Amino acid sequence: MLATFACSILLFSPSSIARADADAVIAALDGPVQVLPFSEKRYINASPGFPLAYGDRVRTGAKAIAHIEFPDQSEVLVKEGAIFTINGTPRKRWLSFSVGEFLVGLKRSLQAGESFEIRTPSASRPCEGLFSGV
Repeated sequence: MLATFACSILLFSPSSIARADADAVIAALDGPVQVLPFSEKRYINASPGFPLAYGDRVRTGAKAIAHIEFPDQSEVLVKEGAIFTINGTPRKRWLSFSVGEFLVGLKRSLQAGESFEIRTPSASRPCEGLFSGV
């Protein structure tokens, strides 16, 4: 059920929206994107610049796309119909996708003790300074 992962260098310009005080930021979006904060019981509508914390669940609606950026300038592009949770710590993070298509870009090689993983119902894939997508 999980498609093959592709890897290559990803060249995005850094966003000035990402903030060091957030675990991640929805840097840009098109279409309906909602966030279920880890401490809440209801989804709220997101807008560009929306801060995300570890434990938050994000869902993209029909014909939507979301650009998530982390303080270290790692990026994730998520297509419509996705549902995922941001987990971890600044040095060891993972995105748990229930469903959806995505593209991950890391701006630099990860250092010793750092990790960035994508977890799906059928597989887990570490990202290592390249991009991965499904």
